[in-house]
Amino acid sequence: MSIDAPGWLYMGRTNHARLKPFQFRFTYPVYALFLNIDRLDECAGASRFFSVDKWNIATFRARDHGGRDGALRPWAEEQFRAAGIELEGGPIRLLCLPRVFGYAFKPLSIWFGYGSADDLRGVIYEVHNTFSQSHSYVIAAAPEGRMRQLAEKRFHVSPFFGVAGSYSFTLRPPGESLALVIEKRVDGETDHVATWTGERRRLNDRELLNAFVRIPFLSLQVIAGIHWEALKLWLKGARYHKKPALPLTPATIGSLTGATTLRGDKERTAG
Repeated sequence: MSIDAPGWLYMGRTNHARLKPFQFRFTYPVYALFLNIDRLDECAGASRFFSVDKWNIATFRARDHGGRDGALRPWAEEQFRAAGIELEGGPIRLLCLPRVFGYAFKPLSIWFGYGSADDLRGVIYEVHNTFSQSHSYVIAAAPEGRMRQLAEKRFHVSPFFGVAGSYSFTLRPPGESLALVIEKRVDGETDHVATWTGERRRLNDRELLNAFVRIPFLSLQVIAGIHWEALKLWLKGARYHKKPALPLTPATIGSLTGATTLRGDKERTAG
């Protein structure tokens, strides 16, 4: 399979596990776009069922991300540069959920910044909560293989978790597959683990229609699932935290703590 396409689909699953003060788990299937933000016009021509900034079954809207002004590369380069990461004009690719029939909720979108030799240099974890707020965690990346990154938690996501502790990201960047494990730790103990895994598919009519048939209302499923699980947490007696003020800065800079090159990890999606 050629890896030079400007856009891909990833079919996968996300899991959440709360470990403290009681155990609680849920999982649901997802599919995501993986797009070269400089080649969006080419991405839009990949399928009749996918559009960029126009209504369709599946849509990518630039204003859903970054500075919300549609200028994706300037925003991403500014975030990377603030973290001391220079891309030197290399590609930027964005992993995100699409809008489905115009509706979107994107709990996590991930920006991958590459150097001019297509070497991965940095990652932006763009987090959205159900209050229409967002915050980014910007972290340097290893050029290949599986990596571990750390960042202090600064942003209110769930009303059943306080804004305290830190995140540990264990990431295998998108290639034939992708894998992300996010551990939230407070006082040295893990109280929540989220995972996102996926397998690469072509962005074309057949694969996109197959994804839609399997998960017909992706964004509605995600937001409904979040609220349903929140209700069950509340009934179990989870402590409710009021929404705090936003962080003083729109981004938090984290750190790369380790990387391991594994067989099968060296291939990275290009385009």
